[in-house]
Amino acid sequence: MATFALIAHWLACIWYAIGNAERPGLPHKIGWLDHLANATRQYYYGNSTGGPTLRAKYVTALYFTFSSLTSVGFGNVAPNTDVEKIFTILVMLIGCKYEWVRPVTR
Repeated sequence: MATFALIAHWLACIWYAIGNAERPGLPHKIGWLDHLANATRQYYYGNSTGGPTLRAKYVTALYFTFSSLTSVGFGNVAPNTDVEKIFTILVMLIGCKYEWVRPVTR
């Protein structure tokens, strides 16, 4: 269980890093961080300051990775950019390996 939580934490950190790295270069603010900012009404300013709290970003990222690893996700946090979608596919594949293959080998 601890290993699974640690993997989810690492993936959440990567998910946040993707959103944070892509955000300044997106002509239309469609990334998951911008959707979170709109949902929480904690908007980013023009100079990339502001936005949701670090706690809100981490909890949302961790929630996303846990829901993607253990199922197909709930959909309230969704990938919107190509990089986010590719990462999500990889997370789902990791979830399949961890959840479905491992119990068969016990």
